[in-house]
Amino acid sequence: MERTEDWCKQFVFKRKKGQIAVFTNSEGKDEGYLIYQVKERTLTVHEFVHTTNESREGLWNFLANHDSMIDEMVMKAAIDDPSRLLLVNPHIKEERESYFMGRIVDVFSLLQTYPFIKKGAAVIHVTDNFCSWNDGSFKVEVHDPGENLVRRVEQGKGVACTINTLSSVLMGYTSVEDAVNAGLLTGDEAEIRGFKAMLPPLTPFYMISFK
Repeated sequence: MERTEDWCKQFVFKRKKGQIAVFTNSEGKDEGYLIYQVKERTLTVHEFVHTTNESREGLWNFLANHDSMIDEMVMKAAIDDPSRLLLVNPHIKEERESYFMGRIVDVFSLLQTYPFIKKGAAVIHVTDNFCSWNDGSFKVEVHDPGENLVRRVEQGKGVACTINTLSSVLMGYTSVEDAVNAGLLTGDEAEIRGFKAMLPPLTPFYMISFK
């Protein structure tokens, strides 16, 4: 996610009160930062961004040094954030909140530009009760990353799901395994395995709140 300097000054810093701490490595390169606030013995971390394990550990050590000033810390983190594994006694309260929602408007166009990571082919049978142009079967062939050939095909082998499930899976919110286990994505085991192998390991996380 790219944010301009003006966006940060006019939107981010005005909503996320407090201070900024930057982690700089031994070579003078910035590798992570925090936007945090200490108020009424609560440390609120608005943004925790790291690009290396060293910067993550350094930022956590910085937060830990506030232990005499606070009774609790509140942080908004990505769903796959491994920080809990760094705690000696990870007795924490976790809450999951749905926020932004996504939907594929044009399956054909998306499949043409989607960042598949492996050469291969997959047939996807899509059911869309609202957008008729998405309802049907699509075959995508990946010859090289970024070069996807997409065409409509007749029913046959492949994986099948609704537009809701496909949106969730391709955007990384739901794993293929979870979708299969919930009965939301069906198909031959080999077809499902091949489809999964083509997908990048994405986890969506959006730090900006518009509430």
